[in-house]
Amino acid sequence: MADKVLHGEQMKYSLIYMKENDLDLLKDCQKHHQIVGYVLFNGKDYLFYSVEDNYRNAILDHWTVRIVKQYDNHSCWLLVKEHPCRLYGIITDMYKGNVCNVGNFDTWRTDAKNCLVAVIKDIEID
Repeated sequence: MADKVLHGEQMKYSLIYMKENDLDLLKDCQKHHQIVGYVLFNGKDYLFYSVEDNYRNAILDHWTVRIVKQYDNHSCWLLVKEHPCRLYGIITDMYKGNVCNVGNFDTWRTDAKNCLVAVIKDIEID
């Protein structure tokens, strides 16, 4: 007997690690992709910045913060309203035209949005 663990359509958001130096690329990328915002570790706290207010005001208790705190190897995360299988375009744009693939991701459930969130752990750049 086999049991279905999750439904793919339940994955509505993806968190993609990025370099803090690449934050300037977001304005160009948000024209073509469903960027919600980004999470940045400032040395003390994880802060979420939303595209809705043009990344002006930090949100300390955003639902993404609880997830990215579990990954101490990256200090900047991009939140995109996309399934992880559809990230090829935005990741390629972020890495300036290099061919990129999602190598591995974790799946989290968030009560705040009542959906699943993919946390991209590995990006393969060709």
